[in-house]
Amino acid sequence: ASGQDQRPALMLLAILAAAVGILAVAGGARARLTLAACAGACVAIASLLACLARRSQMREERMLEEAVAAAREADACLLVIGTDGHWESEGGDQPHMRLPGRQNELVSRVVAAARGPVIVMLNVGSPKELPWIDGVPAVLLAHYGGEEMASAAVDVLLGRVCPSGRLPTTWPRRLCESPAAAAAATEEARRAAFRGETLYAEGCYVGHRYFSSATLGRAPPLFCFGHGLSFTTFGYSELTVSVFK
Repeated sequence: ASGQDQRPALMLLAILAAAVGILAVAGGARARLTLAACAGACVAIASLLACLARRSQMREERMLEEAVAAAREADACLLVIGTDGHWESEGGDQPHMRLPGRQNELVSRVVAAARGPVIVMLNVGSPKELPWIDGVPAVLLAHYGGEEMASAAVDVLLGRVCPSGRLPTTWPRRLCESPAAAAAATEEARRAAFRGETLYAEGCYVGHRYFSSATLGRAPPLFCFGHGLSFTTFGYSELTVSVFK
């Protein structure tokens, strides 16, 4: 489970903590008694959250072990991983470029245990860090396809349809290798952030222009803008040019 799953409970704990502070300045013995009661409630809630977190970790570990056991017996594995509209939405920045929770660990453990090929289907809306990419033979990027996404994915995976999509973005291997991260790391950008401002210092080096510039000497991206594979190969031969006046 991601840290986002525990936010409501943590917010409740923060509200109670704020209430403790308010009651502490109310004065009098009644306030002190109420303060003690609220403090006890906060401790109880914190203990409950810790217990729930331990149970969640145990459940996750059990599910990971079940996936590994299934991979050992299967002729081939299909892992469907990704994010959702709560993680990727307008009006807020993602905290990082990794897949939430223990999904990367899931892929790595299944790949290590599987006796057959492991195919990964990515259900994401933006580039992600994929540390396991060199260990899988194929990745199907589905984005958010709507109601018929499952049917379309099955047709592609079974070979009924040849995938022909191309990436509309460049995928860096890591967040620190992206143009936005590089621009934000400058001293000028830090000073602007201290003033509560955002400085877009990339200039014309946005997206694929950043990675294709020979003068920058940056690490190559994981996938270039326009990248996409299919079930066949293409070649050009015996080309001719006709001149028309």
